[in-house]
Amino acid sequence: MAETIRITGMHCKACEKTIRRALEKEGVAITQISYKKGTATITGDIDDERLAAALERKGYGLDEESAAGVGEAFWAIGSNGLLLTGILIVLQTVLLHGLYARLPSYAAALFLPVLATPVIVALNLTALWHQRSYGEKASCMHGMMAGMTIGMMTGFLVGATAGIVNGMFWGAVFGTIIGSLAGVYSGKCCGTMGVMEGLMAGLMGGTMGAMLTVMMVNDHWQAFLIFLIVVCALILAGMMRMIEEANDDAEYAPWPFTNVLAAGVMLMLAITAFLLFMPRWL
Repeated sequence: MAETIRITGMHCKACEKTIRRALEKEGVAITQISYKKGTATITGDIDDERLAAALERKGYGLDEESAAGVGEAFWAIGSNGLLLTGILIVLQTVLLHGLYARLPSYAAALFLPVLATPVIVALNLTALWHQRSYGEKASCMHGMMAGMTIGMMTGFLVGATAGIVNGMFWGAVFGTIIGSLAGVYSGKCCGTMGVMEGLMAGLMGGTMGAMLTVMMVNDHWQAFLIFLIVVCALILAGMMRMIEEANDDAEYAPWPFTNVLAAGVMLMLAITAFLLFMPRWL
């Protein structure tokens, strides 16, 4: 009788061939195997302990836990992402009226960028939260796509916000740094190629975001910043859905909400401090 098993650690077609050869030596025939889904359909003399040992010798694992259904991680992490956004906005609003507005460095033009910062942090952190919840189970292709998308969206939004406040140079530099860090972290599961994708995406997003808002300084930049956030949110949501559809049979293990919230607060405060205290020309 055929049985479908879940195998951890598969990343490419070469992994499929390695596993096929290893299991065939144990008297098991593989009728179907997919590194994208992390599953294999097998027939023959099936002994879980022997299969697990054979896979472990090749650097893989036999996953006996139940897999997530399509959309489960997307909605679970997405709803927590909305909660994260709300908490950060409330905290930033309290700080804005209770502290930031009293600082000598604060100006009325900072209101929208400062208030947009928690939304920008929450959007990109939620997408990263979702992507990393699959760990090494995601394919190399989707890891590189995530590194590129998250790196570029983070760089674009941070660069655009910092650029309109601090000018083209500081906006591009800061956007590139933050975007590259986010891109490298999300793409590092694919090795050197993923890291390169993340770095390039951060560079492009950071410089382009700062350039666009600086060019629009006298032409409705406030409306453009809101429009940019909405479009980037749709792109990140699409990336999350794409990753989930490609790993619909894989178990996900998200970070605890408290850890993500702590990271979100620290990132929001760091970006806000940059907006308030770095040289600006607006």
